[in-house]
Amino acid sequence: MRKSGSFREKLTDYAHAFARSQKFAMKGESILRDMFKERYGETMNHMREGLLERENTLRDVGQEQALHHARSIEGMIKNGETMPFYQAYDRAAVDMAKQYNITERGAKEMMKTIYREVEGVELYETGKAAEKSHHAPTKEVSRQTARETGMQNQTANYQQSGNLTRKRG
Repeated sequence: MRKSGSFREKLTDYAHAFARSQKFAMKGESILRDMFKERYGETMNHMREGLLERENTLRDVGQEQALHHARSIEGMIKNGETMPFYQAYDRAAVDMAKQYNITERGAKEMMKTIYREVEGVELYETGKAAEKSHHAPTKEVSRQTARETGMQNQTANYQQSGNLTRKRG
């Protein structure tokens, strides 16, 4: 629910799975709803409405926060442990969603919209350009190193097995 703001499909899936192992197929969904309410202190629908309400409020006053999170994506790709755009984008959305208690989908939409308005370019294009210039070369170097290490290990294993063969014969 926190990811997309929807619960209907997952609830149906869980109710069917639950009903297969229980004799009360029609009550599966209501049992799951009751369990959810007991665990989280509110109904699924109430939680969904709250997430969407906070999202709408944040759209009106949270433009700066969304822009901050959108701009952090490029830094995540360029600095430290480099990562691809999709991973940095997800991480920024999760951080924003947790910080403001909204859905991840809503956070992504806000970041894309405000970034386009302020920067005049799509967030995706900027992120992919940063990935191409920073993440791809770093990843290629690590792949090359892994290949060389793997070849050295194979050579060592081959030599070791050859030495064992020679000792036997």
